[in-house]
Amino acid sequence: MVAMIMLSISNGMTMTGITAFDASLLDEFGWSRGALKFRDMFNLLLAALLSPFIGALIDRVGVRALVLFGSVLLAILYVAYSQVASIA
Repeated sequence: MVAMIMLSISNGMTMTGITAFDASLLDEFGWSRGALKFRDMFNLLLAALLSPFIGALIDRVGVRALVLFGSVLLAILYVAYSQVASIA
């Protein structure tokens, strides 16, 4: 149950929460919406490709350690996202 809640929160932050910054990024840098939304496609593709490996890692390491690692990584990447200067 807790893993499901954590997945809902992390997916909400990475797939829909991050879109709150889209208008600001488009205005600031003048990027096209398609180029910016490529980020979402890349995110989904990467998640699909890594899912089998993460599942095996969960079996070996356990959910608790990976949730802690993922939460810290998500926080760090949100800070890094504030420093974005180019679409690449």
